[in-house]
Amino acid sequence: MRIEALQSARVVVLSIAVCLMVAVFVYWGLVELTKNVYIYFKGYVPGADVGVVRAVFYTLAGLGVFATVFFKKRFFSKERFVAHKNNDDELQHYLIGRSIYVFLIAEIPATSGFFMYFISLLHWDFYLLAVISLVLIYLNIPTVRYWEERLS
Repeated sequence: MRIEALQSARVVVLSIAVCLMVAVFVYWGLVELTKNVYIYFKGYVPGADVGVVRAVFYTLAGLGVFATVFFKKRFFSKERFVAHKNNDDELQHYLIGRSIYVFLIAEIPATSGFFMYFISLLHWDFYLLAVISLVLIYLNIPTVRYWEERLS
């Protein structure tokens, strides 16, 4: 019974992860569109200091990376699973909800890069942060075996 619950929760989590990865590629498409079609676009704050913009948004992106690691360890610790161990519906709800939180936090670097691009046209910085977000989302897709290990 528990295996079916974990497998169905993984299907939902995997679908959400794919949707968020697609969202990062939508950001990528918007950056490419504005970069190649609107050649006179100078960013929404053309006089902004690039160093300050980079410092602020790289700090946010770094915090997003550390928060992703921290919350994954916290949400999926063995102690957190004890309360939901006996009820499959509660367990599914917990696993899906916490996975969504981790994925949304993992998307912070891409969102930071997206804002960096639209503020100061820093497209290479966006590409770097988008790839970091894609890797974070991919690495945080849990497996049924991982969840079983946490439950035992």
